[in-house]
Amino acid sequence: MSALTIFDFEDHSLRTWTEEGLFWFIAKDVCAALEIKNSRDAVTKLDSDDVRVVSTDTNAGKRQTTAVNESGLYSLIFESRKPAAKKFKNG
Repeated sequence: MSALTIFDFEDHSLRTWTEEGLFWFIAKDVCAALEIKNSRDAVTKLDSDDVRVVSTDTNAGKRQTTAVNESGLYSLIFESRKPAAKKFKNG
């Protein structure tokens, strides 16, 4: 995984990086920005090719976290009926 880049959406920071030409996003960040309360449940509905578990550095050390690629990001956005998803779609 390359260095994380922070993308801000309203009051939320989304951690992202590129790997082999693909954009990846921390699923928990995306779900928080989209007002999806259960990120774990949301990613189980995605195509398995769009989801992976990665190791990230935190203040408490390395942690395993779920990430989604750009296709997974769009799936989460378009499947959500929350107002935040509409704002995200419209940029």
